Amino acid sequence: MKTITPTPYQIEENLSGQVLRIIISKAVFEGVIHRDGKVAFEFVSFYFKKVSIVNDDEIEFPDITLFFVSCFIENVEVENITSKNIVINFHRSVIAGKINNSVLLGVEIGNCILINSLFLIGVQKVRIAFTKENIYLPKWKEFFSKINGEGYRYFLEAKQSYYIYDVQKVDFISNFSQLHRKRININLALKYSDFIGGGYAKVKNVSLKSLTIEGNTDGKISLENCKFNSWYLYDFTPENNASFYNILPYSPDMAPSIMSIHQCNLDKASFDNVNFRDFTRLSLYRSKLSGAIFTSCNFPGTYSAFEKFMPIENVHYPDKRQESYDKDQYEVLLQLKKSLEGTGNYFEAQKLLAVSQDALKKIKDIPFWDRKILWINKVSNNHGLSIGRPFGWFLLFSIGSYILYLWTLNRMFNCNPIDYTLIGYYFSFIDLTHRTDFLVDKTQFTSFSLMLDYLNKVFTGFFIFQFIAAFRKYGKR
Repeated sequence: MKTITPTPYQIEENLSGQVLRIIISKAVFEGVIHRDGKVAFEFVSFYFKKVSIVNDDEIEFPDITLFFVSCFIENVEVENITSKNIVINFHRSVIAGKINNSVLLGVEIGNCILINSLFLIGVQKVRIAFTKENIYLPKWKEFFSKINGEGYRYFLEAKQSYYIYDVQKVDFISNFSQLHRKRININLALKYSDFIGGGYAKVKNVSLKSLTIEGNTDGKISLENCKFNSWYLYDFTPENNASFYNILPYSPDMAPSIMSIHQCNLDKASFDNVNFRDFTRLSLYRSKLSGAIFTSCNFPGTYSAFEKFMPIENVHYPDKRQESYDKDQYEVLLQLKKSLEGTGNYFEAQKLLAVSQDALKKIKDIPFWDRKILWINKVSNNHGLSIGRPFGWFLLFSIGSYILYLWTLNRMFNCNPIDYTLIGYYFSFIDLTHRTDFLVDKTQFTSFSLMLDYLNKVFTGFFIFQFIAAFRKYGKR
């Protein structure tokens, strides 16, 4: 094992080996004047299996930053940190490991590649950034040329996972438009353990293979301009606010896009321009959504498309359903409808009402006649959404009934010349208040013609009512 005690403002470079122990000592700062804009310790081109960072002294110095650049470290570890002004910064490096320390002021990671995974636990602040202005491709090529074995494609295509637990402030951002390229497999997990006074997290302009948020937090969670192949919310309750803006699914290598909300309370969450429609599968299991705010979100347009909203415990096993599956699905759709009504989005709320009634029809203990009523409303005006359906049914039934009515009176399908006045009498026929003898004397009626006249009034009246009900869908409150 190699041990170094670096001197402030002197660069340590070109070191390699199996294990390195870096000791940050109070003694090396004696007589050192702080330099604004300069990092205290800079480590360049380090290649180690394991690097341990140790600080046993409280150091009175404005800021102490350990800056690693162009380093290859398979296992980063913090043994002990005593001074509360230490920040560890990795830039343009390939790293992995576990940093678990509540005294450490912060960890910053810029344009780095992970070897499998990096755990950041209890740190006060974490900032992970992918910035195109600091990419320096020639430096990367030079860096990879020094690494024996696999080339850069191996590291880019391998799974990279960030596990950030109980960190009070997290920034995970990018200004790369192509960070979501299919060959980059980046995953992020945020977990909170019900601690007080923390939980701020911002994830912005990134495309991830998976994002997981778990636990309760009284901080603010913000996701903005992101694409996720898999998006998981587990036992998640934002006590303050959680905002999700411009969230889209994406499917590298044609994998299905998945969203899972599992035992969450999202009454204080806002979904703005979230594309629920294009996710392949959505699981909403034992979660509260009625108080959430949905604005400019895209939802499926039909019940068959809403089948992807599944109240299942495990989103990866869609066929494993509880006996109350249909009822649970109905309740989920009602919660979404109520939330949309709360924001004045009656267009989407009406759509949710229609699909929820389709779901209600599938519940086994619904009475027979209630099921028939739901079926009739579906066929006649799509549960109040369609004015075309009742208008079409009105024309089809009234014209058909009128032709049969004329046939029973021997005014159609006979050898007489065409009587064009019968076209005008059609409008009298569809008048629900018309006299029975509006066309011929009562003595010419047959029982069949009287029955047709009566049925016409009943059914055309029903279709007129359904047309008006659908026409007034935006007037309902």
